[in-house]
Amino acid sequence: MFYLIGFALIGAGIYCIVLLRKQLSEKAMEIQFMQTSNISDLAENLEAMSQVGGEGYRQYVELQGIAFAENPPITTFSERQVAYYSSKIDQVYEETEQYRDNNGVHQRVVRR
Repeated sequence: MFYLIGFALIGAGIYCIVLLRKQLSEKAMEIQFMQTSNISDLAENLEAMSQVGGEGYRQYVELQGIAFAENPPITTFSERQVAYYSSKIDQVYEETEQYRDNNGVHQRVVRR
């Protein structure tokens, strides 16, 4: 019984690794080779999609230009004024503890 569960978990893990790696590499490739658009092209695409009933239409685009705002946000790291930004910081730390076990052998434990 335990072998079946173990094999099922290993199989699911391998499947996820293969599937997720392929999806992430395709997304990275898409972002890497994304062409810069201008606002008029974007407006035409949105107008065409609204005419054919394409509600909820999404498209990743890179726009370059100048945006005007009364109080533009300032980015956290580069401290530049931008039209929009989003950032997320995750903090991970480790503590290493050393101790001597009952046999007098030094052991080390890393806690995250």
